[in-house]
Amino acid sequence: MTETDAHTLATSEQAFVVAPAGCGKTELIAKAVLVSPGRSLVLTHTHAGVSALRERLGRYGVLHDRVEVQTIAGWALKYASAFPALSGLTNTRPSGTSWPAVYEAALSLLERKAVRDVVRTTFSGAYVDEYQDCNLPQHSIVLAIAEFLPCRLLGDPLQAIFDFNEPTVSWQNDVAPHFERLPDLTTPHRWAGKNPELGEWLMTIRPHLIAGETIDLRDGPLAWMTVEPANQRQACWTAARHTGQSVVAIAKWSETCHDFARSMNGAFSSMEELDCKALMDFARKMDRAPGHARAVLLLDFASLCFTTIGTRLSAIKEQHAEGRPSNLARLSTNRAIAAALNEVASGGNSDSLIAAIRELEQSEDAIFFRRELWQEMKTSVLTFRAGGWPTLEETAWHVRDRTRRFGRKSEPRVISRTLLVKGLEFDRSVVLDVDSPRPREALNAKEFYVAATRGSRGLTVLARESRITFGTVSNVLD
Repeated sequence: MTETDAHTLATSEQAFVVAPAGCGKTELIAKAVLVSPGRSLVLTHTHAGVSALRERLGRYGVLHDRVEVQTIAGWALKYASAFPALSGLTNTRPSGTSWPAVYEAALSLLERKAVRDVVRTTFSGAYVDEYQDCNLPQHSIVLAIAEFLPCRLLGDPLQAIFDFNEPTVSWQNDVAPHFERLPDLTTPHRWAGKNPELGEWLMTIRPHLIAGETIDLRDGPLAWMTVEPANQRQACWTAARHTGQSVVAIAKWSETCHDFARSMNGAFSSMEELDCKALMDFARKMDRAPGHARAVLLLDFASLCFTTIGTRLSAIKEQHAEGRPSNLARLSTNRAIAAALNEVASGGNSDSLIAAIRELEQSEDAIFFRRELWQEMKTSVLTFRAGGWPTLEETAWHVRDRTRRFGRKSEPRVISRTLLVKGLEFDRSVVLDVDSPRPREALNAKEFYVAATRGSRGLTVLARESRITFGTVSNVLD
């Protein structure tokens, strides 16, 4: 059976397609929208996914009046906020645990004929991307849409790695009974013309991963190295030597990523979580901190982002922690930084904070390894100084929300968690520690598959053994 094409998908009423990584899912959606009548609604889960879909649709010349691309959360919030009297929604800036109320409000709207008529008049059909990431409230919204609009779902059960906080859809129990399964995508387009052998191998190991069977890393067109700190660094340096190519190193936890980026002396930048707790914590404390505590906060934050700052400026930090300014006359080094921090401690405004930030950036021998975090903090302070929001904390939230919506600045070499790189593509990927003896740090089959499929030109895997058995994979189709 040939794989699903755009016309088949576009003319299906209620259907789903299993789309392995790199097999042309985004391309298929764009082509299907192009041949669909009327205006299509395209939903996904992340703003990065929205950006990728819009870019691909734009490449095919699909105009705004032919498609609306939104996150499921954003679309639900848009409608629930537009009809507050009917939906009962009271919080129009939800976060964390307040999102279920948004989904409930949107679902109650979709049960009303008048609202259904509005949606049906606006759209001729819907596509939902990355369906493996749907939680059950989101799935209920999709089922409600499918009652009056053609609805096509695309995703990959083997990439369902967001099921640790709340249950995601069961493909067997929640999807298959309501939607027709169309032929899977099977052509590894991501690797075509770059490393087709790697693409074919990644397709070959899929059934073995799903079945919980052993895979042998020596059988594939990849580099396998044993897990040692020197090997991890060497693998990254080797991948980075390919001029003009992007590289991602992948570990399971943020702390591991930040520590490894520090050890690489800024050659790799550590990617931040989207909620960026370190930034929000800094902004909240800075809003409330008196005098010298502000200088300490800034130095502590700088130590999170630069090498050497914590040790080289420890004496200056100690002085402010004791509630006294630095004695500039007694300093032979770091005098400009100390003077700027004295201004921060004296209760200066945002201008003094910006001046200290700029001095710290020029600190001798200090190297960025969390560039994204530092730049988001700097942008937050500059934006706060310009006015618009009453506190630095609120400003930082808006700055981070803008990044969430419009995407991060592309870095040529990054280290990141599997969760943060799903959906992204690089030239080369290095998976740093697959089979850790500590269960909390070992990758499972789905995490390994996501990590291994990020690089289109090369893959390096660090593992203690070449033969790895991940165990049974849950929530996949028969």
